Amino acid sequence: MTRQSSSPALRVTSWNLLNGRSLVDGNASRQTLERGLSRFLEEFTPDLLAIQEVDDLQPRSDGIHQTKVIADLMGTEHWHYQPTLFGTPGGEWSTTKQEESPTYGIALISRLAVRNFHIKELGTAPFGAPLAIPTPKGVRIRYVPDEPRVVVAAELMDGTIVASTHLSFVPGFNVRQLRMAEKWLRTLGERVILMGDFNLPWGLAEKSTPLRSLTKAKSYPSWSPKVQFDYILASEGIEGREIVHKQAMISDHRPISAVIG
Repeated sequence: MTRQSSSPALRVTSWNLLNGRSLVDGNASRQTLERGLSRFLEEFTPDLLAIQEVDDLQPRSDGIHQTKVIADLMGTEHWHYQPTLFGTPGGEWSTTKQEESPTYGIALISRLAVRNFHIKELGTAPFGAPLAIPTPKGVRIRYVPDEPRVVVAAELMDGTIVASTHLSFVPGFNVRQLRMAEKWLRTLGERVILMGDFNLPWGLAEKSTPLRSLTKAKSYPSWSPKVQFDYILASEGIEGREIVHKQAMISDHRPISAVIG
């Protein structure tokens, strides 16, 4: 059953889930996802959850619709999953819709009623980049092509706009995407909250737009955070209290949260 908040406070979380993968054994099964999310939700239950790097029909994650599984755990039917590619990340994939194809993307889940969901495509960098990828066993360097990027926005009943995105890791291009997303969100409403993995360290996300960061915690890598890639940005007049989380059972990112209002 969907719950309407009885308090003016709005609880929000953003989390790059790494397809629900355990960093202990690499398992991304349904059971691993449900255990990891259930444990997190016992600690903090957001009204809106922005998630990135989530699967649907992927063999590596038991072929489940991960967004729906998480929405069921949160007890809500208000959610939108937006695939950004069709196929397998890191393998063969396409931007062309294919029926019954595995997909990968981002989502926004709300325990509050949503008037409308809105989608904005942010484009793809024309080239990738060599990335230093930390693992519990050390750092690996590999070239990674960029992927299509989008932003998903929920228009709440009070007019608040809450959005989820996962920006490019290509320097400069991610700043361009962030500015594009911010300008678009302001066409939807004056009260804006933008969450996600922006791939922008050193507080660059806050420095690149008029939006103000409600969170400061380093979130990556999850076992020993050294950098802030994940943000909760808000328009002027929105105040929030940051909630700092410990490493979860899943993902190489820690969740970030804020209580607003």
